[in-house]
Amino acid sequence: MGQSVSVAEAVDVRIASRTSDVVTIHVEGRMHAGATDYWDGNWLLTPIERQLGAFTGRVRPGSGSTS
Repeated sequence: MGQSVSVAEAVDVRIASRTSDVVTIHVEGRMHAGATDYWDGNWLLTPIERQLGAFTGRVRPGSGSTS
């Protein structure tokens, strides 16, 4: 459990249908990078973008608000 993994650059996770629907999760890093607590250290900064038909949007990391 005490192991930490560092990512040198951001990672994208892309989920797409056979049509044009796409959800992209952009993993930017850890919210509490210096946390010594296991549970606090596992929070990630991950803005989410979606394109579902004519609808597009983005959820900013950590805010819970959309644009």
